Amino acid sequence: MRNILSTLQGLSEHIIDEYKDEAWSKLILFLLEINAQMLDDPKVFDDFYSPVASELIGTLLTCWITASLHEYIPSPAYWKTFTSLCKKWVVHVINIF
Repeated sequence: MRNILSTLQGLSEHIIDEYKDEAWSKLILFLLEINAQMLDDPKVFDDFYSPVASELIGTLLTCWITASLHEYIPSPAYWKTFTSLCKKWVVHVINIF
């Protein structure tokens, strides 16, 4: 999992200008979905998810901030999704940080 996250983050730095809008939207969508799958249910948060939760959130936040700075986040719907997911993940704050 750690290798995949670091690879995704590394690839995001080398996207060709022609594909940046599409690539960033897909990357952000993928990271939102994978975080949602792993962090939405407080009962599923166990020994497997605990060690990677911080890295999941860290990768999402790093890519999100980078995309925001370069204006690659495609629509306000992404912000709404991100906000609603973060509200669900509040139960994991102690485990993530």
